[in-house]
Amino acid sequence: MRAVQLIKFGAPQEALQYTELPDPTPGPGEVLVKIEAAGVCGRDLVVRKGAFPHVKPPIIPGHEGVGKVIDVGAGVERDLIGMRVFLSAIYDGTCDYCRRGFENLCRNAELLGEMRNGTYGEYVVIPAKFAHPFHGVDPKAAVLATCPISTAVYVLKHIDVERKKVLVVGAGGTGIYIAQLAKVRGAEVYVSTRSPEKASVLKELGLGVATEGEKDFDVVIDTVGAPR
Repeated sequence: MRAVQLIKFGAPQEALQYTELPDPTPGPGEVLVKIEAAGVCGRDLVVRKGAFPHVKPPIIPGHEGVGKVIDVGAGVERDLIGMRVFLSAIYDGTCDYCRRGFENLCRNAELLGEMRNGTYGEYVVIPAKFAHPFHGVDPKAAVLATCPISTAVYVLKHIDVERKKVLVVGAGGTGIYIAQLAKVRGAEVYVSTRSPEKASVLKELGLGVATEGEKDFDVVIDTVGAPR
């Protein structure tokens, strides 16, 4: 298969190499997915720079992916073959974090593009339970559900925002998705940003733009994670 492989850490022209690799084969409990759309996440850029010690090149990066199941391993229903799926994070479901509903903090997570080959290749092998069927959405749009939109859904799974005044700090992709979903759930939503361009987009989306020094929010959701 054709793939972009991370061969070392550094700048893109040094770290990433277009290559041909053997087609992968699904093992027991796994499916083989032919990738139709892959996203580039900010985390992928951090991986390429070598910020995570668990990443050991060479490896195919990328964790955002959508495609069709073309083969299954032993123990997997063959009815999955031909289904379009999006790929999610792989977690064990048994550690203390998973049992409390915080799968994103799983102690034994196996991340696509970091611990096993990811979505920057023609094919991906993944446990069947983490390949989620969908239909009626263009793959290039559906790939957003694999990380930024699912992150927004996950955040609001743990926070009650209905009929509350909510401040979302940061108008990046994830922040805007959280703000939109919070509004759908009945919140009065404001987003903080220093960018006039982003402020204009927020207003077009029907979201409030927080003013400097504004207070009295019931919920604050920080998507920046850095000192201002």
